[in-house]
Amino acid sequence: MDDNARLRELTETLVNFKAGPSKPINFEDFKKPHFKEKLIAEGLPHLYQQFGAMFPVIQELCGLYAAANAEQQAWVRQRIERAKDALNALNQYTPSLATGDHISYQDWKAGYETFKAQDFDGWLRLLITVLALRLARLDYRDDILAIQHLAHEANQRGVDFEPYRLELIRLSDPAGAAQVGLSKKGS
Repeated sequence: MDDNARLRELTETLVNFKAGPSKPINFEDFKKPHFKEKLIAEGLPHLYQQFGAMFPVIQELCGLYAAANAEQQAWVRQRIERAKDALNALNQYTPSLATGDHISYQDWKAGYETFKAQDFDGWLRLLITVLALRLARLDYRDDILAIQHLAHEANQRGVDFEPYRLELIRLSDPAGAAQVGLSKKGS
């Protein structure tokens, strides 16, 4: 199968994904001591259970999307932008080196930490690509924070974020990039 056919197949798999049920939030829990620890201990594994089946799909899709031409990229973004569960899966995605058919949350998380430590460039490029796929949304406040967080991660490691910012501009829908303040310097 050629890359374009695989890109289309992965996009359709993501677009047709139906997430499992959400876990209701009891807002009274926020008033209790140690709510944050409980949220992390219970919430993150639940989100992985709900969306984790798409993480390997997203990871492969990102590599093909980054190498695709502008027309193919626009097609992928257009297919994803109205698929609520696909957007939610992209929003919850974390890159990982874990592989296999039935990966546990703990294995995926360990693979995430290893990936970030061993290949920060690859880790950051995957997250930049996921962000580019999501930028066409109406509510982009989280995207602005995500860009700031990724820039902070890079700066903490002494990595120049500018090439990644330019990659995000290249991979994004121009209108989506503009709404979060992304433009090439000097333009």
